Amino acid sequence: MERSQPDSYGVKAILWTAADDIVIFECIYIDCRNATVPGAPAGNGPIPEVADTLGLMDTGDTAPAFTLDDETGRPRSLEELLEAGPVVLFFYPQAMTAGCTAEACHFRDLAADFKAVGATPVGISHDSVDRQAAFAAKHSFGYPLLSDPEGKVAEAFDVRRKLGIVATKRKTFVIGEDRTILGAFKSELNMNAHADKALELLKAR
Repeated sequence: MERSQPDSYGVKAILWTAADDIVIFECIYIDCRNATVPGAPAGNGPIPEVADTLGLMDTGDTAPAFTLDDETGRPRSLEELLEAGPVVLFFYPQAMTAGCTAEACHFRDLAADFKAVGATPVGISHDSVDRQAAFAAKHSFGYPLLSDPEGKVAEAFDVRRKLGIVATKRKTFVIGEDRTILGAFKSELNMNAHADKALELLKAR
């Protein structure tokens, strides 16, 4: 197991396993998708979007029930959130980082589109309530940000990393009112894909 140093492409930390699977923990710059890994085996090529081979929670499964504090400190349960319609629950690695900011802002910018299909975006990460509050205040998201500091909900949704600097994988779940997962999307590098694919699925219902 090896770890790279930050390079000119903005990759902050990269880990590859003995099977040469590359896992990107965080990117300083959003345009790092064509970066190559310094010191990686020859022929490695561009960094791919990461395949979440450990994730077991998927389309058709029942989403686990949970209650977490939002950015205001108010407890929010999945059951309560679903009362208003489908929930687009997107797990992100860390508040205030460039990639997570781009992803969260794209959900914000599509607020009218999600409202039109009766869905509510909900962000979730291991960040504290105070950090989620600062993140929300800075970017005026207009949807809940949940604090999962112990990673229990991330583990229940199979998006908690076993190893690494950042504890949570980047994955989005579209959850129906009966807690059925209608779709699940993952991409470590395409920040817009999460909101775009969720919206596409909801419009097709």
